[in-house]
Amino acid sequence: IIGAFFTGLWWTMLIEMTNLSINRFLTVVFFRISTVIYGKKMLRVFGVLLLTLIVVITAFKLTPDNNYLFVTSSFSWGPGPDDKSISKDMQLVSKYLLMVMEAITVAVYAVILLYIWTRNGKKFSRREMSITLQLLVSSVYTIATFVYWTYLEYPVFGGTTIANYISVHVWIFLNGINTVVFLLFNKRLRESILRLVIKRKLPTGKESVSNSRARMATTITVR
Repeated sequence: IIGAFFTGLWWTMLIEMTNLSINRFLTVVFFRISTVIYGKKMLRVFGVLLLTLIVVITAFKLTPDNNYLFVTSSFSWGPGPDDKSISKDMQLVSKYLLMVMEAITVAVYAVILLYIWTRNGKKFSRREMSITLQLLVSSVYTIATFVYWTYLEYPVFGGTTIANYISVHVWIFLNGINTVVFLLFNKRLRESILRLVIKRKLPTGKESVSNSRARMATTITVR
């Protein structure tokens, strides 16, 4: 059941990330069109379609001979050894969908950057340059992940324990690549998180009592 649900989430994620790239393209280049296509009603429709896709794929993977199992030898999820060919084909197609998604994303952002470049007198602001670098890092890492999974993990390294171990960490980092890159390039956000972590402390007994009395006094005053 968990494997079937993960499959549904994976396919939905690929589609939604492609949709997000198109959304950014329309918002920057064709703003009026974007307000129609991505209005409140259409966003609800998109949400329903994505949920429906998760349900359909999950239900399909729960049918006999269409399993999605955790393979302990490779620390990964994959089709069962006795699965039908369609189950194994889905695994292969989903892997190449990752590259299709990345190709669309790169093309979309290339158009966006060209649009901004021509409108701003062929000059990028510091913020636009930062965003460009973020997109470049994310795209390069995603492509590198695809290359490792497809052409290195098994064809070159033979699916050894170390190769599979690296694959798991590559996958984990891929899930959070955008967040990590955003933190690396956003100095203000990094400083805010560091202040939150460093200065955060639990109140002592006296502080706790004082804070409780202060909140109570404020509540009484407001009422």
